[in-house]
Amino acid sequence: MNALDLSKVKNFLRKNIVCVILVAVNLILFIFVHFRQNQTEEVERKTDAISVKSSLIEKQMGELKNIASDLKNYKDLEAALHKQYFDFGNRTAMYKFLVKFEKILGKNSSNIAISNTYDLTKSKTVALNQDTSEYVGDFLLVDFTVNFQSTFSTVITLLKTLREQKYFTNVKKLDLKEHVENTSREDTVDLSKKEPKVNATIVFSMLGQIGQGGDHA
Repeated sequence: MNALDLSKVKNFLRKNIVCVILVAVNLILFIFVHFRQNQTEEVERKTDAISVKSSLIEKQMGELKNIASDLKNYKDLEAALHKQYFDFGNRTAMYKFLVKFEKILGKNSSNIAISNTYDLTKSKTVALNQDTSEYVGDFLLVDFTVNFQSTFSTVITLLKTLREQKYFTNVKKLDLKEHVENTSREDTVDLSKKEPKVNATIVFSMLGQIGQGGDHA
């Protein structure tokens, strides 16, 4: 029976050889297409993954460029601001700064002095008439008080000079009072030709730093 069946199979295959070949070819094509499809999907998955990684890397590179640009701008700004910090450790610079205002006030100056010095870095009050080497690099806010008797135009000149300084300055207080002179009747005519004087008190603050190369006490 097995031989008969085998014979029938052989006869069937012999008579339908074309169909058998077509089935075999279709089977091979099916397997090939399925295999190629799997390969294609794998390649597509890898391509998508690479594309995502590439986009992420490009984004990160862009962010790094932005960071580098921002860092350069920050350093440029820091350098520009550094030039506007007064070096309170440099006694020569301090002397020249005070002399500039003494020249404006002339003989009418009664007092120009540091009234308060606050170390912003260490959050405490310090004195500049001591060894400041331990405060090198610290930022300071220093208050100056100026008491003088002069004309109103001199007051304006002093305020303009403060405004024109390259350093960070801020006028905290301006107190003006009319100055009354004791005069006789004979002096009345002459005094009428003079610009009236005022008693003035100006308090201004200045932002600075104890520099690395300052002339420390």
